[in-house]
Amino acid sequence: MIPRERVIKAIEHEEPDRVPMSLWLTKEAYENIKNYLNYKDIEENILWASDKSFYISKKLIKRLNLDIVQIHLPPPIDYKPKTWPDGSFEGPTGFRTKKVGLYYEYTLYPTLSDIEDVSDLEDKFYERNKRQLYLFDPNAPRDIKPTIKQAKELYEEGYALSTFSCLFGMVEAPWYYRGLKNWLIDLVQRPKIARKMIELVSKVVIEYDKFVIDTLGEYLTEIIGGGDVATQNSMQYSPKIFREYFGEVERLYVNTIKKKAPHIKLCWHGCGAMRPVIKDIIEWGYDILNPIQPYAGLNTPFSMDPASLKEEYGDKICFEGAIDVQKTLPRGTLKDIEKEVKMRIKQLAPGGGYILAPSHNFQADTSGEKIVAVYDYAIKYGKYPINF
Repeated sequence: MIPRERVIKAIEHEEPDRVPMSLWLTKEAYENIKNYLNYKDIEENILWASDKSFYISKKLIKRLNLDIVQIHLPPPIDYKPKTWPDGSFEGPTGFRTKKVGLYYEYTLYPTLSDIEDVSDLEDKFYERNKRQLYLFDPNAPRDIKPTIKQAKELYEEGYALSTFSCLFGMVEAPWYYRGLKNWLIDLVQRPKIARKMIELVSKVVIEYDKFVIDTLGEYLTEIIGGGDVATQNSMQYSPKIFREYFGEVERLYVNTIKKKAPHIKLCWHGCGAMRPVIKDIIEWGYDILNPIQPYAGLNTPFSMDPASLKEEYGDKICFEGAIDVQKTLPRGTLKDIEKEVKMRIKQLAPGGGYILAPSHNFQADTSGEKIVAVYDYAIKYGKYPINF
């Protein structure tokens, strides 16, 4: 069975020959893997988008037996990412990002935090974010031929190709532009500003994602979007507010993409304890939920416990992720990792509906040996039928 068939079967809740696998990691984690495997002077030409984009080697894709490979359009030819003296830089979404300790964080300077009148919002949105929005302008000049060639080659090799939605979806960008405090106040006290902000972001996202489909759509299996709506222990705001503000625009997005490319599967990437709104994401038409942080909301109504998620939603949405990167991977032994992989496969894989992956990016604090072990154990235990 080729990787793409394996992935599609899993998404459609059928059992393939084995559990399909994807990879999420930072550049530092990638370097850890290379050092462990003694990969030197290898060709690295597959763009991998993370907090900071980098290129990985097809040799690693084959070594880890990955089924899903990322593919991304290049930025405009006259766009050069900025860096600042404090070490911050423009990440793949154009938002300012900085490495803080081992991790990457957005270093936000909200461009629209001072807007108080909704009538000022649209002009200021385009005026103040001109450089970033140019990154996602379908009419900007791009050298897309090499990307199309690579997509065609990877597709013909059987891989499922995945790309990220513009701005990584419509949910997070509004508060990056407004600032989190302002945005939370907008949702309760300034609904006109909140709705206008969502409308402006959604136009950018939908138009760029349509352009991506026009360019790469025949080769794509998955588009990843959505956004974070939760913290480690609960929702960021109420499920009621989430539905009221985002329900209509998310339905529009899903309907637009699926009408244009019915074969493409849509993945909602949402960190944290988001259990109360999973049913909404399913209703809106998303096919996959990622990254399933197994200890988020533990022992609360927000719990992301994989076993109970599978029981409640396992026939309605495909789960991607769940291999814990908060405790097990950075602190556990190889035996702990073997136990983790085996447990998540047992909880999520029966009947299909599971793509094995980390519960977020593998980080710099996890050794290459441990990351490789995840995929080796998945090959060992992930063959169907799952009967251990």
